[in-house]
Amino acid sequence: MERSLCYTRVCDLCTVARKRLGIYDEWVPNPSGTDKFRAFSRVVGRNAGQSRWTRATFQGVGSFLRSVGHVIRTLWHEVTGLFFFVFGAVIAIRAVGEYRLYAAHQTTAGRVVLAVALALMFLYFAWGAFRRAKRQPKK
Repeated sequence: MERSLCYTRVCDLCTVARKRLGIYDEWVPNPSGTDKFRAFSRVVGRNAGQSRWTRATFQGVGSFLRSVGHVIRTLWHEVTGLFFFVFGAVIAIRAVGEYRLYAAHQTTAGRVVLAVALALMFLYFAWGAFRRAKRQPKK
């Protein structure tokens, strides 16, 4: 009596299962390009830390990228703070105009309150962005 398909001859189910699991033997002689790349990167990764030049290069690149990241983060906070400040100032000027209209009984108090609240909110966002830009990074 013949045994299961998995032990006596090659079957499509076993071939697919072995390929997905990453088991290669005489039945699956040609691994895919992705598998070859994974094996190559594993070998390179093991050997990368053994060279002084490689370690020094990685440390230098890491320091450079941290420095550039800090500068970009600071610039981002300053630019967003500037936009929030400009919008807050424009809304605050409009709030003064709305108050003058309210004093002349030409508009409602709701519009004045809304303009003041928006101006304060945008100015608060600007203050927070400038505060974050000034903050030193944790080491």
